[in-house]
Amino acid sequence: MVTSASCRACGGIIIPAVVLLCLSSLALADTWDSIEDANFSGNQYSGAKLAVAEVMFLEGDSLQEESTLLVAITDGLDAVRLYSFNTGNNRLTFEDEVNVEVDSIDDPIAWSPIFMDLDVAGDGEESCLVIPTMAEGTEGGSISIVRLTERDQDSLLVVIDNCFKCDNGDHGNVYYVAELPSSAVWDYAISTEFANPLQHVILLASFDSDSSRFDDDSTFTVPYLYYGARHAAPKARPWVTTVQRFRYGSEFDGPLCYTTCHNGGVLIWDPADSNATTVSRIAASQHGGWEYEPGEDIDGELGDVHRAVVLEGGSSTFSDLGSIQVESRLLFFSNRTMGFIVCDVSKPDAPQHVWQWDCDTRPCEGTGIDPDWDWHGSGNVDDDTISQADAGSFPGETFGIGVASNSSDDPPTIHVYLAGGVDGLRLFDLSEFLDPFGEDTTGDSNFDDFSIDSYDSYEVDDFEMQAFDLQTFTEGDDTYVFTSWRKNREDDDGPIGLTVHLDEDVVSD
Repeated sequence: MVTSASCRACGGIIIPAVVLLCLSSLALADTWDSIEDANFSGNQYSGAKLAVAEVMFLEGDSLQEESTLLVAITDGLDAVRLYSFNTGNNRLTFEDEVNVEVDSIDDPIAWSPIFMDLDVAGDGEESCLVIPTMAEGTEGGSISIVRLTERDQDSLLVVIDNCFKCDNGDHGNVYYVAELPSSAVWDYAISTEFANPLQHVILLASFDSDSSRFDDDSTFTVPYLYYGARHAAPKARPWVTTVQRFRYGSEFDGPLCYTTCHNGGVLIWDPADSNATTVSRIAASQHGGWEYEPGEDIDGELGDVHRAVVLEGGSSTFSDLGSIQVESRLLFFSNRTMGFIVCDVSKPDAPQHVWQWDCDTRPCEGTGIDPDWDWHGSGNVDDDTISQADAGSFPGETFGIGVASNSSDDPPTIHVYLAGGVDGLRLFDLSEFLDPFGEDTTGDSNFDDFSIDSYDSYEVDDFEMQAFDLQTFTEGDDTYVFTSWRKNREDDDGPIGLTVHLDEDVVSD
């Protein structure tokens, strides 16, 4: 089905007129407060997933090709809102709202969107927004494509629904679509699942311009990532796939992929093989939600990982080994209620754990055979006391993560951005702590030298929101941090927020 995009009312919350905020050349401490924001209503449980990219479009009657920075944010229902952001005056402007439809689903949910170039009509590639869709509690999902080329002309901003044809199994929800490198056998990786029996898979797919459809060609079943001693290992559900060039040795000169997995950790795999090949598995530690009854199995989830980023460092030369050069690769990934984990993936088939920042410092409640294992977050960074969290507030629920660096500094500036639920948006300065670009002059460990430089919260109607997803964008020497916010996810409806922060003199990777 092909429909034109449409704007619609936003559940009683009116989008305010965008205010132009003037910024002077200030230090980070002065500019870390949000430079721009907007909010609207949506579903708290499924909403607030982000995508940010600079896209091309044809402007006005002259059809002059221009570029603009677009932000896509889901409302937890069937809509994705589009905002443009002007880095010249730091203005966030609401553009439009698109709705998705799926033939087999009455109430589809727009999931994790991504911007990419597609040859939709056989006339060459154009900027598009690809939206996976799913249904909460039922099987089935699809993919919608929004053509952005002539987005300033409302009648030409087109949503093409039902753009997924799966021949290799009875597929369910679709969680993400990723473009694979030119060295791969297939062009796209689609995160989904098969039923009867349940399998979590990455479909290796192509795109048919004649039908405007993704067609699956091969199936890569995601292996188990975590093995527990006291319970069965849950199957890892693929989430976001990202292409990364690993440059250690000759075996992995070509690009590899890493896929974050709900229940498990991070999977590194090689897309150059016709069926894909597992390179390594990084298991993530447990998170809360455990329940236990005498005589029954322990029930809980493991290592929900949704977002990951790689910091590419400089080279270290080992003179004793014939001047072999090794380029640093540090993988940062959020681990839901457990904070974030850092792994050295310089050698992708043998990743090494570097450090974990655990946002959960509160003990469990209760004693004996019926403890409450719900995690309680890390509290206020400005206060040493640890207080009880509100029930159901899911503190420390980390989802979004980003990284930026300035390698011209000595040591290089390294900032990590973490969207941490009720604990808000945090900026970590790990410059001295990690120093992945080479040893410092003394050779001493810096593992006691890290700081949380900045901490921010966001309120809508006097209600403090929870930081959720996070994306970064760099222009020049500055990084913009886009963060989505939502109310307690146990509520069906409520405000969803979008903020933009500026981190000057660092460059996102």
